[in-house]
This record gives sequence, structure tokens and C-alpha cells, in this order.
Amino acid sequence: MNKVWDWIDKIKNEDSGFVSFLKWCYAIGKISWIHALVSAAAGILIPIFFEKNCYKSMVGAIVIAILDILYAYICNEYQKKLFISRKFTSELLEEFSSLIKSLNIFVQNETEWKSKIFRTTSEMVCEKIYSIFKEVFKCETRISVEYVFQKTIQNRNPVQHVKMAGRKSRHRSKTRKSVPLEKKRKYYSYQIFVNNNKGMNILESEKIHDPNIWYKNLENNVDVKKYIGIAVSVLDDEK
Repeated sequence: MNKVWDWIDKIKNEDSGFVSFLKWCYAIGKISWIHALVSAAAGILIPIFFEKNCYKSMVGAIVIAILDILYAYICNEYQKKLFISRKFTSELLEEFSSLIKSLNIFVQNETEWKSKIFRTTSEMVCEKIYSIFKEVFKCETRISVEYVFQKTIQNRNPVQHVKMAGRKSRHRSKTRKSVPLEKKRKYYSYQIFVNNNKGMNILESEKIHDPNIWYKNLENNVDVKKYIGIAVSVLDDEK
């Protein structure tokens, strides 16, 4: 069904007669009493046709009843999908407002807020996005904020490192120390940083199951369904 929903979302804003017809069908399909009448009529007519040996009419009534059930199911499922989407947006806006207020309080109370604001914001964002997905979509997620920077050790040439500024999952919420970016070569995020893939980076299930694209940690039995990486440039417009 996901492919059907994706197709509907893709065409729903088109100004065409076909799309208008689909919208009209959806509006009719949401009316529950219409489906109740169809079911009642089918329940009355099918036995009558059977007793009178009108098998063709009986089969036609059965087919109509089945199609109506499918019709009602599709409309109801799409209505639920729209509700979840609206709920997600609503929750996101509420949490965003809460985040801004919390950061305002943090800045007012913390004298050295400039050196801590990025980490604090990252931790808050991870916590709030995790909570929204848990509440709205009833699914487990791992949210993290990572960044790369040049690090010099013992007066050697600077080496590019990667560090998690925030993280939230069912297993842990704490981050580890920074590591050289090359040590993360097996992870997909490495490709995003090295190839400078700014913007949305999305991997669907089929790509995640491709070992040439996605590294699966054998110590972790989590079945990942989708990966979304949003890469932005900070301080440097080119990287």
C-alpha cells in the first residue's frame, strides 16, 4: 500500500480531471453510511438471488459488496495516513516551540552558553524527534547529530574527525569521543561527509539490505527500515 500512497501524494496537487475524480471518490468513500447501505443491500439481495436461482445476479451482488469493502478500506486507510501526517506536523511544531523556549532559558541562565549551545541543542533535538516518532508512528528510531572538524594532535598535520553532538535511541543517549573520519569508512554517513552530499540522503529498505551500501553491525540485531540523513554546511559553504 505504501506505493499507492506515494503515488497519490505525488499526483494529488495536479490540476486534472482524473485527480478531481479521485478526490470526489475519496470524499464519497469517507461517508460510512453509504458503505453501510451497500452492505445491507447486498446482505438482503444475495440470499434472495440464491433462492430464485439467479446466480449471475448473486455473483454480481457479491462482487459489488467485495469492491465496496475494498473501496471503504482504501479510503479509511488514507484518512488515517492523513491524520497521522497532520498529527506529526502538529507535534513537531509544538516541540519546536518548546525547544525555542528551553534554549532561551538556557542562554539566560548559562554564562558560557556559546561554548555549549550546539551540544545542548543537538541533545534536545534528538530527544524531541525520538519522542515524536515514538508517539505518532509507534516505531523505534535512532536520532543523532554528527559533525566533522579538523583536529590537530601533537603538532601533527590536522586530521578530519567526526563527533556526535547528540544521540537518542532505546539503547543509549550518551555520545562517545570523536574519532578520525577514516575509522567510520564502513558506515554510510562516511560517504555523505566524504562526497559532500549536502541535502537529503535517503536509503530505502532495499538499499539498506545491500551490503555494498549499508554496513550491518553483527552485534546489533535491529532491523533498519529506512535511513534519512540531512547534511548541511556549517561555517563553510563548500563542505
